[in-house]
Amino acid sequence: MKYSLRINRKGRRVVAFLILTFMCCVVSVSFVNVGRASDDRTRTRAERALREGEYETAERLYRELLARDAHDNSARLGLSFALYKQRNFQDAYDHAARVVGNDPLSSRAHALLGAAVLASGDFHLSVEEFRTALSIRENEALAIAGLALVDFYEGRLDRSLLGFRRAASLDSNEPDYIYSLAQSAARTERYKEAADAYERFLVIAPRTDEDRRAPHGRVPHIYSFRDN
Repeated sequence: MKYSLRINRKGRRVVAFLILTFMCCVVSVSFVNVGRASDDRTRTRAERALREGEYETAERLYRELLARDAHDNSARLGLSFALYKQRNFQDAYDHAARVVGNDPLSSRAHALLGAAVLASGDFHLSVEEFRTALSIRENEALAIAGLALVDFYEGRLDRSLLGFRRAASLDSNEPDYIYSLAQSAARTERYKEAADAYERFLVIAPRTDEDRRAPHGRVPHIYSFRDN
């Protein structure tokens, strides 16, 4: 009887230990799931803020994600893009470069490097970054639009138009591509296409994009040739 009692007591301790271990695992998994759900909500809010032109809000939300996980490359790319939209090109470049350091095959990071460098006036280096991005992922819209913008600046208007058309088809909700398409079409005297693109821009551009939405921001001449 005593031997049996000792076995039972030992068994109870084992069972209690197993139950405690199980409960700890459940609590740990619950905390992980709660953390992931919170991050997902923050990421969704940041992406919405970008679409709505609330770039400072997007920046703050992406920084919150990075404060929780400094290795979150997706959040760092989002932060880089939010900074780029605010014309903070140096910081946009720095964050994209950190992603490249962690993931050299990130096409988005190379495209953001190219965009930041192009905005600062270095055409040669920007083209290298855009081409690197496209060698990794041929449908990287930001890189395609970047090369098209270089073509536009350097007078290769037909090639520029093709590039903006492709970028706009890949990401039809990015106002920059649609506006650039309207500009490029107008410069090549495709006024109906330019007008259609600008009207599409007005639909998708955030209200905060006041300069390009205002009458003085319209692509020149497109409405007088609307039906050509």
